Amino acid sequence: MSKKLAVVLIVVAFLIGLIGGAIGGGWGVSHFFNRLTTRLVYSTEMEKAVMDVGILNRIRSNNVTNAIELLEIEVDGSVETLGLWLNEMPKLRLDADQLKALRKVKDYRDKFPHTNEYPELNRIISNTLSLADVKTNK
Repeated sequence: MSKKLAVVLIVVAFLIGLIGGAIGGGWGVSHFFNRLTTRLVYSTEMEKAVMDVGILNRIRSNNVTNAIELLEIEVDGSVETLGLWLNEMPKLRLDADQLKALRKVKDYRDKFPHTNEYPELNRIISNTLSLADVKTNK
């Protein structure tokens, strides 16, 4: 085998290994993140379903006050999550529909103020709701 042929075979083998590794690695990363996001969504939806059943049970037993409190906690959690995302990603802006939804929550909280026993959570919620007037795509 000539030296030139040996070099060509080494380069070809290297390229095949590089391409195969990239494809395999890409598949592995994609598979990992797909499983991770599926578990996160599944977990979140299960928690929501359990909360919703708790609310429905309270409404059906005429315990409306506790049902309202559970819904307030659910709203707190949603607004907190949104606030944390917006804080971590300052370039993230709300689109028109998201802004409209946040304004609805802010209008509700203006009409029916609600706080909890966690000052930091109250601060995050307040800051997030204040974005209803400033976070746009402009």
